[in-house]
Amino acid sequence: LRQGAFRNALSRADLDVRALIEHDSARIIGRSKSGTLSLREDSQGLAITIDLPNTSYANDLIASMERGDLNQMSFGFYMFGNSDRGQKWSKNPDDPTTMLREITEVAKIDDVSIVAYPAYPDTSAALRSLEQYNNSSKRTPYRLNLAERYLKLYNLEK
Repeated sequence: LRQGAFRNALSRADLDVRALIEHDSARIIGRSKSGTLSLREDSQGLAITIDLPNTSYANDLIASMERGDLNQMSFGFYMFGNSDRGQKWSKNPDDPTTMLREITEVAKIDDVSIVAYPAYPDTSAALRSLEQYNNSSKRTPYRLNLAERYLKLYNLEK
């Protein structure tokens, strides 16, 4: 993923991303339209902040994250149909028999999920308490524990 790949998707008027556990829509832990999920692209990648609900599955998630059992993320997104828009293909320099796909622009973000098996291993998810959150440089206060995730976007040379 190239830096800036999420910029247009995040600016869509119909943006409605759900935060889930293991991509399971029955275990929703935040939503952008309700204000319990915020997404932004920063210098490190795609960052999200979730205002976790007081539900049994969110509390189970907190316990698993505190133990270190769950600490990575995945996301569901759409590309631009059958066109090559938003992606570039090139030969893999490490293995010329395979191709590398570089995503330069995502059409739509569907969900972000805390998962055991991430699509991108460089992702991370961590809990922060309200006190830690209030002492950080973030501006918007949240009521409950927070999960924050950074998906590293690589600034690949052309």
